[in-house]
Amino acid sequence: MTKKRNQKAILTKCQDCGTNVKMYRNRLGPRCPECKIKRRSRLFTEAKQKQKESGICKYCQNPSIHFSIYCPYHYCFAVCKSSLGLKAKDVGELALELTRKLEAQNFLCYYTGLPLTIGVNSSLEHIIPRSVDAEKILDIDNLVWIRFEVNMMRRNMSFTDFTKFCKACAQSTTLDELAEAEIVHPHRVMV
Repeated sequence: MTKKRNQKAILTKCQDCGTNVKMYRNRLGPRCPECKIKRRSRLFTEAKQKQKESGICKYCQNPSIHFSIYCPYHYCFAVCKSSLGLKAKDVGELALELTRKLEAQNFLCYYTGLPLTIGVNSSLEHIIPRSVDAEKILDIDNLVWIRFEVNMMRRNMSFTDFTKFCKACAQSTTLDELAEAEIVHPHRVMV
């Protein structure tokens, strides 16, 4: 802290947008705070894109799948950490079991049979929702892989309610009309 206070600031222009910015001698490339954030974001996005294009897992150098930066195991590992709130040291065995389950499902949605694309439309589903039975959160028999859209639709519905809801949607003439209008005029909203 004291070093920065003792250093003399030079007023210069941001190299990206041209606004005035204070620069200390030990800094590289003058940038305003907004341009620094944009640059970091752009560099991160470029690095992630390069990683996806390489076709290799970010962590283990095994082949990644479906234009992801992860192999199936490390994808399951990341999902366990983010969706289930587990710490890295507690994830290993569960991630391995979830990888086996994903492969046993042939990368197809457990409910619909539609293809799952890792990192795009795949989601981990609790058959018995967390809100109903918190003790089954980590039960491998209660976890299945489904499409993200289906998971968002089901939420905490019972299977009976969810089935009734899906049947009602499938039989809806209003939805048929909206779908037809969307096909004919994709940017026009029907009132």
